Amino acid sequence: MHVPEEIASELVRKIPQKIINSDKTEICWNSLMEILSELLGPGEPVKMAASGPTVVMLVGPTGSGKSSAAARLAFKYSLEENHVVSLVTTDTFRADSKEQLASLANVIGCSFTAVSSPQELTALMKTFKEGLVIVDTSGVCGPQDSEDLAAMVNAASPHEVHLTVPADLSAADLADFIRNYSEIGVDKVLVTKLDQTIYRGGIIGAAVRLGLKFSFESASRELPGKFGLFNPVAFVSNIKSVKERIFTAQD
Repeated sequence: MHVPEEIASELVRKIPQKIINSDKTEICWNSLMEILSELLGPGEPVKMAASGPTVVMLVGPTGSGKSSAAARLAFKYSLEENHVVSLVTTDTFRADSKEQLASLANVIGCSFTAVSSPQELTALMKTFKEGLVIVDTSGVCGPQDSEDLAAMVNAASPHEVHLTVPADLSAADLADFIRNYSEIGVDKVLVTKLDQTIYRGGIIGAAVRLGLKFSFESASRELPGKFGLFNPVAFVSNIKSVKERIFTAQD
């Protein structure tokens, strides 16, 4: 998937005229990459609360890699940054997902709890006194899922909601998700599956159009694997099969 044409045209118009007049494609391309990197911005880490627990909730479409991202986030903040970390999942419909996350929590050395209702989640949240609480959620597919997810978000009262999206998600699908679930209040975007696609235009298009903020990125299936703060320079440098199309947009 490539950068949407209207976004491509908008980005090209941001290139200084003197660079375009130089008639050197590589210089123009490099300028465009700098503009894109600045528009996307660097990933922001979790802002830990001054006191009490910090609650981060991961939401997103089915199959977007929320559980894997939750485990990687737990690994980072528990083993790399020495925070007390607790993993929670509301995805009790898929036994394999719950068991996998429980197993990963055991490897990391953090607590793990599965809850099946907003009432259970509210009660559980009251037991946490410190550290980082990471809440994994069920995948969202339709209107009923939206209502269920909103109820879980209200029950958790998270400090941050991270929308987990695969790198190849289209700009339209990402924009629709954010519009359809605006009541959830997405704070940041966590990009997954960077190793499974060379196309990043959908994420770029939606980010430019909606002014999204990023948190982390994931590019492997192993734990901890390639996981860290979103790197806009690296992200845009891997755009493939789009250079020629972008520059024809100015004609």
